Amino acid sequence: MTTIQSRKVRGQVLYSSAVDTVEEAVEEAISKGVSLRFADLSGVDFRKVKGLRLADIYEARLDGCTVDWNSHALLAEILRKAAGEDYGRRKFAGFVAVSYDWCWPKILEEGKDDAALSWALDVFKSYATEGDGAPDCVTLRPGLAK
Repeated sequence: MTTIQSRKVRGQVLYSSAVDTVEEAVEEAISKGVSLRFADLSGVDFRKVKGLRLADIYEARLDGCTVDWNSHALLAEILRKAAGEDYGRRKFAGFVAVSYDWCWPKILEEGKDDAALSWALDVFKSYATEGDGAPDCVTLRPGLAK
């Protein structure tokens, strides 16, 4: 039995499944339309989760997760959380969210004049881990520890 816990209410189970891994439980929950708002998804390897575009992961705990670098929903939520109340940064997070039909080169080209692009890449750098497939524009950023 695998459960997905709330990060907001201690002990509250948001979803329970007979599957073996939390990644399978997350994928199953998403496919059933279960909201994962405020879920504790720390440590989840999102590369193994299909259907993230449909996921409601608002305010989910993402500490230690492995990022699917092609998931605009996940990348946008990471940026939204990091942006706080900063309008320009939140705007860039929204740009990433709605541009799900664009790949990294197009996002980088269209966002090149936006000051928030550099900030976003720095935020992503803090989520990159060895061998996770993060793009070079994230992993090769100077001045930040990997």
